[in-house]
Amino acid sequence: MKHKACIDLVPMFNTLNDTGKEAIAEICKSKYYETGEVLFDQGSKSDDLYIVHKGHVKISRYTFDGKEQIIRTLKPGSFTGELSLFSEQTHHNFATVLDNTEICLLEGGAFKNVLVEMPHISIKLLEAVTDRLGQSETRIKDLGTMDVESRIAKHLLDLANGVKLVKIPYSKGEMASLLGTSPETLSRNLKRLQNNGLIRMEGQRKFHLINKEGLEALI
Repeated sequence: MKHKACIDLVPMFNTLNDTGKEAIAEICKSKYYETGEVLFDQGSKSDDLYIVHKGHVKISRYTFDGKEQIIRTLKPGSFTGELSLFSEQTHHNFATVLDNTEICLLEGGAFKNVLVEMPHISIKLLEAVTDRLGQSETRIKDLGTMDVESRIAKHLLDLANGVKLVKIPYSKGEMASLLGTSPETLSRNLKRLQNNGLIRMEGQRKFHLINKEGLEALI
């Protein structure tokens, strides 16, 4: 079934039977983007749902002084566009491709028809949105209560997901924006973590977690 691999990555579609997955696949189309291309702009209108099949995407917004603030990053199986799907609002953020990426695009009108026929998907979508809101609240709390070193430790452990080598799909400057700090402060704290034997940096985007217990102790 075309697009089945993409559909299988998304948790809210996991409970669908073959008939349900076929219904989603029929309204799904693939789009390919190269590094740096924009999926949608801040202030633009779209009611489509964007699902990452391969690659990574960053969700950002411009601050009042014109600086980019990274809100979150998307990996395979993640999606965005759900807020504009059910309202007439313009996008509050913009989405940029971090590496060569394949997107499964669900056209809004057709997807809403599927939701009417399969209301349990609506519940799963609501659960996913609620989970994302919870993550946003946690991130805001972390920015207010944790120092930069602790935020870095938590971020690396979250990315590791049980493994000891973390490869980030974004630059250190983008990592600094994501963690709410400056590139200079990020570099100083990364060097401190390395000097203390907690991590080992390899190039610009690879981090070996040498002492995970020590990183956990910083959180």
